[in-house]
Amino acid sequence: MVCSGVANWVLYDYLVWLVFICSFLGVFLDFLCFYRLFGYASTLTLDLVALGFVFAGRFGSLILSLVKTSFLTPLVGGGIVDLFTLRIGFLVVSWGLLLLVYIVLLVSLLFLLLLGLGLRFSMSLEAS
Repeated sequence: MVCSGVANWVLYDYLVWLVFICSFLGVFLDFLCFYRLFGYASTLTLDLVALGFVFAGRFGSLILSLVKTSFLTPLVGGGIVDLFTLRIGFLVVSWGLLLLVYIVLLVSLLFLLLLGLGLRFSMSLEAS
């Protein structure tokens, strides 16, 4: 992967912003859907902890980039200015992907659980 040129840094920053927004929306919707069903369970706590890491990575790289450029860089498209902020952005991407896998597994398990309960309920109606 070649990391030279301003255009590449901007593209990397757009990628990190996209993963950050998708992670935030995924955790927010996951929390809204499952908080009322299961309460504040340990899995939702893991959601919030991972989201905290995503927030810290995104805004940490953004603040570091702003300080390194004397606050002259744009907020979107300028949050990654060197390899160190790129590494912080990579942490955002990796935590975001872990959140995505976790949310997909949780929703699929819930779907299978509801499907199994539905089949059991329909079989009990047929038996009676």
